[in-house]
Amino acid sequence: MADKSQNLQKALEAFRKRQAEIATSSASAAQRPKKAAPKRDGKPKGGRGRGRGQAQFGGDSTLTGKEAVRASVARSSVPLSKQIKTVLDHLLADRTSALTPADISERFGHDASPGTPLHMALAANDKIEVLPDGAFTYKAAHVLGDKKQLYAHLLRAPEGTLIGTLKDAYPDVASDIAALRSEGLIWMLPSVDVGGDEVLYPREELPLIRVSPDVAALWHEVTVPMDPEALEDELRRAGIAPAPRSGPRRRPPPGAKQKAKRAYRPRNVTNVHMPELFADAGPTQID
Repeated sequence: MADKSQNLQKALEAFRKRQAEIATSSASAAQRPKKAAPKRDGKPKGGRGRGRGQAQFGGDSTLTGKEAVRASVARSSVPLSKQIKTVLDHLLADRTSALTPADISERFGHDASPGTPLHMALAANDKIEVLPDGAFTYKAAHVLGDKKQLYAHLLRAPEGTLIGTLKDAYPDVASDIAALRSEGLIWMLPSVDVGGDEVLYPREELPLIRVSPDVAALWHEVTVPMDPEALEDELRRAGIAPAPRSGPRRRPPPGAKQKAKRAYRPRNVTNVHMPELFADAGPTQID
């Protein structure tokens, strides 16, 4: 019994000694000065990680691809869409002019050198054509110059031409279209599409054929049957094959009798367990 009490006393003293050591080490750690956080200079760290392979905007590093586009757009205070519209409006106003990248930079203050976002956007625009010397010029849907060329184009397109595709052909195209309409040379009809533009059609010049009175009288003497079946029979007797029909023919054979229509009988009748309700005529009004 005495041995057990001595062992318990020794274990208790060892536990208290361990607690004192832990308290001393915690107090000394709390008194140590904290290290200041390293300042960030904005440069990504090398090696593996998120910052690897990013382009640096400072120094002499060269940017390519999407990074160059983002960098150029970030440095420019004018949105890219506004830059494109400025150049496009100038080219539309002066169809004979052509702007080089240097002209765009000098006139509008936008960087249009090869590889920049503005240069790539202008080269990919459907309304802009890049000349062999690298200059930009306006490209219309139809290359026309005057009223004569406009009318010749409409004659070559009997299926119709949308008026919206001709608005940027040349500056006076609207007045020339109105003149052709007043002269009776073209038709302008609305498009069948919902919200569609008007369509211009050339007016065909049909030859005027004069018929003698004898031929006209003979034409009016011939009576044409109103029934399509009777008309086909007359054509066959005259030795003319009638045009084939697109729909099915439902012509009963001669001498066939039509079936009598059966009286309608409802299949599903409610209250079948009370037949006396249906013996007499139904009520005409409900009081």
